[in-house]
Amino acid sequence: MASSPNHLRADLAWNGDVRGPRSLEFCPARSLLTPVAQPRSALDRDQPQVWILEGDVAAAQSMAQALQAEGFVARSCASVGQFIAQPEPPLTGCLVANVAIPDMSGLELLREIAAREWPLPVIFLTPPNDIATVVRCMKAGASNCLPKPVQRADLLEAVREALAECRAVRSRRAVQLRVRDMLEGLTPREREVLDLAVEGLLVKQIAARLGTAEKTVKTHKGRLMRKMQVRSTLALVQLMMTAGLSPVPAAFQVGE
Repeated sequence: MASSPNHLRADLAWNGDVRGPRSLEFCPARSLLTPVAQPRSALDRDQPQVWILEGDVAAAQSMAQALQAEGFVARSCASVGQFIAQPEPPLTGCLVANVAIPDMSGLELLREIAAREWPLPVIFLTPPNDIATVVRCMKAGASNCLPKPVQRADLLEAVREALAECRAVRSRRAVQLRVRDMLEGLTPREREVLDLAVEGLLVKQIAARLGTAEKTVKTHKGRLMRKMQVRSTLALVQLMMTAGLSPVPAAFQVGE
C-alpha cells in the first residue's frame, strides 16, 4: 500500500477458525476507523486506560479495536517520546508495549516509568520464542510478556491481570498516604512508643526501654492508637504492614 501511516485507513477482523486461537491480523480497508488517540474527556479521565506503544500502526489499531470491543479504553502512541510527553501522566491503567520500540529499549522504558513513579504495569510484546528477552523483562518488573503476533485471548487476559495489579498498587499507595498523614499527627514520644509496640514489645518493656513509667507509656499508647484509628496492637501492626511501613515483628510471626 502506497499511503503513509498518517493516512492509513483499515478495517480489522479476527481471522481463523472461531474454534481455535486467533491472532490479530490486518485486512483490506472497507470503512474509516476512529483514531485511537483522542482528547480525554472529563468522563473518562479517571477510567483505566490501556496504552498501546507500538510503531506498527496496523498492529496498534488491531489491538485497540480488540480491547475496545471488550469495553476497555484503549489509546495508542507510536513512540516512547509521545507516550512520556502526555500532558496528563497515565496513572491509571496499563501499558502494552513492543519491546523493540525504536527510541528506547524495554528495560529503559521500565526504568523511566519507575523513575516517574507511575503505577503502570507493563505488558511487553516480544519476538516469538525469544526466551532470553522474556526473562530479562520479567526480572526487571514487567507485568507480562506476550509473543507476537499476539493472540486475542492472551491479550485480554494479560490486560485484565495488569489492571487488577494497577488497582492493587493504587490501593496500597492510598493506604500509605493515609497512614503517613496520621503519623504526622503523633508527638515524637508517641512515635517512639508506636515503633516499639509494632516491634512486639509490651508496655512494661517499652517503659524500660524509654526509661519512663508504665502508666506514662499506657497514656501515650492510648493517644497514638486513637490518632491511628485502631483499637488493638495487632490492628496497629497490620495497619503499618499494609502501608509497607513496618516489617513483621518477631512476636507476631506465625510459628515462632
